Amino acid sequence: MKSVSRIMSVLLMGVILSGCCSIIPSDFQEYIPWCGGVPSVENHRAMFLYNNASLRMMNILSPMLSRDGFKGFVNQMKADGADMCYLFIINERDGGWTPYSFYQGNQIGGAINEGVLDEMKWRCEYVRDRGMGIIIVLRPDDSPNFVRTLDQYVFMNSAERMMGLGVSPVSVMADIPAMRFSTLSVQSQEQYQRDAVKHFDRYASGYWVGLELDEYYNVQQVAHYAEQLQKLTDKPIGTHQVQNQYSFASLGSVDHCYFQYGWGKSPGYMQSRTAQVKAALGKPVIAAEYNKSSNTPQARAQGDAAMAGGAYATGNGRN
Repeated sequence: MKSVSRIMSVLLMGVILSGCCSIIPSDFQEYIPWCGGVPSVENHRAMFLYNNASLRMMNILSPMLSRDGFKGFVNQMKADGADMCYLFIINERDGGWTPYSFYQGNQIGGAINEGVLDEMKWRCEYVRDRGMGIIIVLRPDDSPNFVRTLDQYVFMNSAERMMGLGVSPVSVMADIPAMRFSTLSVQSQEQYQRDAVKHFDRYASGYWVGLELDEYYNVQQVAHYAEQLQKLTDKPIGTHQVQNQYSFASLGSVDHCYFQYGWGKSPGYMQSRTAQVKAALGKPVIAAEYNKSSNTPQARAQGDAAMAGGAYATGNGRN
């Protein structure tokens, strides 16, 4: 016991001197107050878009981005005032350094790629060691083979047939490689959520079911996945939809609305629209998306206005 006590004393001293919790074995971190907790979603400042939306910070866990590049982007966000990162853990083709996931062959819900998973965890620890929180965005848009289920392909192409486009479900399924069928099932999406919480919940302050969910899921699907998440984690669950939409956030299994305002809105609009959405939902509204460059004076003024309108937090820049 004395030797264990000495080891723990040395480790604790290392934390105090370095400010770094990652040197503590994960099994012991929960017993160290400043290592075990995660920042609250309330009042957070994220800055996920830069350079006219050509730089998307959500993708920085991708192994296609070098560690030095990753570190540079984290430190840039922190220097600009961010204390929260919105991060994808899978992404087929929405922005740079794609496709990536922590699955072998990017087969969502399948066998884990341990090397990629370890790298993603290291990067999450780096973010947390710098005093920043993480909100996991479980699904990107523009990623049909990562997020859509087989029945959606059948439905969409039945609709095409009704419009006279002459595409049958059978022909479309034939165009999808058999190896992808495992990614196009409800069961694989459920397994993905179990894997995400198992491996990343330690770092997460909250989750989005997905980005711009109404581009690929209906309300029943969102409810299903949000309900499963509520059983897997005690972290708050949010939804994000296309511009000016927020109906999914009214679901009982959803805690927060991550609202997208559209580009170029005035501070007055940001304040009034935030108040309207908050009153309609009766739930916390995070002003998530409103400017293509989060570190600009315009973005900061928009974020300040959203907070004045009752926003719970901001995702796209504020003072």
